[in-house]
Amino acid sequence: MDLSVLLLIVAVLVGVAVVVGVLSPRRESVEARRPLLPRLVAAACLVGVAVVALGTVIGVAQSLIPTSWVTLEIPVTLRVEQTPADLRADPAGSLTDAVVSAPTALTVDGLGAAARIWLAAGTLIEGAVAVTLLLVVARFARQSISDTPFTPRLSRLLVIAGITLAIGGITGQIASSIAGTLAHEQLFALSPEALGDGIAVPPSLTFDLWPLGVGLALVVVAGLVRSGERLQRETAGLV
Repeated sequence: MDLSVLLLIVAVLVGVAVVVGVLSPRRESVEARRPLLPRLVAAACLVGVAVVALGTVIGVAQSLIPTSWVTLEIPVTLRVEQTPADLRADPAGSLTDAVVSAPTALTVDGLGAAARIWLAAGTLIEGAVAVTLLLVVARFARQSISDTPFTPRLSRLLVIAGITLAIGGITGQIASSIAGTLAHEQLFALSPEALGDGIAVPPSLTFDLWPLGVGLALVVVAGLVRSGERLQRETAGLV
């Protein structure tokens, strides 16, 4: 199962937990008088950790089984044919660049061993990143309703989450992109006889840089949490 689908399941679990919490009767204990939403979010994140971990194990196992089919993003190049001018309602415009190149999710049977190993590595790294972030969110949610919300441990968790997202997010994408490139070579590369004197141009590796930016932002937030922790410690005896 794709990790994006697993994260969508986690989001649905959070929404269900919030609705259940709003509709459930309130208890009169001290713990129940604390804000309910952070506790529900923390619980939903822990459920999400189990779901993502299970999905990651299944995904890695399926990637490494030689006889199983796998779904992965493979870079493909397509040529778009426009509708003939005499059939179009507005024939004034025409395509000047009809070649589209983009990663596309395809299901492959008989994928090579090297591609399967890279795909398993990408799945494992992305799963580890998702689990780490969910644990940090759960810790944040529980910490937000404690008597001392700013702690050194919380800032350390943020640094770990930022580094994990920055490095793991990019590394996981690179591993998955290598798997897609190897799958492209296996499925679409021409034989030497068919290629003749031509030159085969392999697809380039593609990945997004947003995990790096968000990871660095989390490290910056960790610095703000440290400042809050110092202010909390300095003002603890003033109240």
